[in-house]
Amino acid sequence: GRIIILSGPSRCGKNTTLSALLEDRRFRFHHITTYTTRPRRSEEEAGVHHHFISEAKFKAMIQRGVLLEWAHVRGAYFGTPLKAVIEALETGENILLEIDIQGMKLIKKKLGESVTSIFLKPSSIEDVKERLMESDFSKEQQKIRLAEARREIAGSGAYDYIVENRPGQLKKAIQEVKTIVRSMTKNSQRVRRTTA
Repeated sequence: GRIIILSGPSRCGKNTTLSALLEDRRFRFHHITTYTTRPRRSEEEAGVHHHFISEAKFKAMIQRGVLLEWAHVRGAYFGTPLKAVIEALETGENILLEIDIQGMKLIKKKLGESVTSIFLKPSSIEDVKERLMESDFSKEQQKIRLAEARREIAGSGAYDYIVENRPGQLKKAIQEVKTIVRSMTKNSQRVRRTTA
């Protein structure tokens, strides 16, 4: 199987792209539920969107080495369970992960040949700023996320693919991402058939 990593700044269309990939029956991604210490949002379901746990439990997981990658972002911990990922890959299933550049680099280092990384890039930092201003985020949160976006865009060269999301053209960007994913998952299926 393959790991498809999708990254991108806040308000760049990442969640819509993820939903489109997960709803496309051609891909049949194996769902991996990640762990976080941040509070659950009203629209989220525990065990589906994330496993919501205490900071003490999360730190214990780090100590036990049971996380493939983890990061501390905006005051909360996020991490991907190693065992669930390995089991899915060994049975030939494809995995879709939404993680930041730190996590992507860690996974690439550990499972490089199985990983395809895609960065969904806004057309400009001004576009990100406008979208953040239209959001429900506080002024402080907007400032933090804008600084994060600058760092993420600066580091986007580390990704295998960069897909630009221009204003009003999210559908086109999603199709580009789907084309990449289809190509990479077909390749992994072909490898499995020839090595079986």
